[in-house]
Amino acid sequence: MVRSGASRLVRTYTTSDGASWQSWPDLALSALDCVRQVIGESGARVAALVLSGTASCLVSSWTEAGELRTGDVILWSDRRAVVEQRELTALLEASYPRTLCPAHVSYWPAKLQWLAGRDPQRFGTKR
Repeated sequence: MVRSGASRLVRTYTTSDGASWQSWPDLALSALDCVRQVIGESGARVAALVLSGTASCLVSSWTEAGELRTGDVILWSDRRAVVEQRELTALLEASYPRTLCPAHVSYWPAKLQWLAGRDPQRFGTKR
């Protein structure tokens, strides 16, 4: 039984080159605020907590000077990886029955390829 729910608006940034993103700190703080609100309003012991978002959004992370760093949240609507998508289309169409990931710029494969091309030192290796 759902006893409480919460949501927050997080500013979305867009640019003329097709970028579409949200600030990771803003998103993380909004999520924590929602969790605190739900726990405070539930009136009962919290047995489960469900967070929902768009699966094709992507947050990059890396270690720098021994600390975890994060990039912005690249949203499903980000179009900067359109060239990488074209390069990956045949591979993605062949793997669709296994992954159910369509050959589309809004999904992770093109975005990961775009990140690797943009900053190969940080994102150019497979993890």
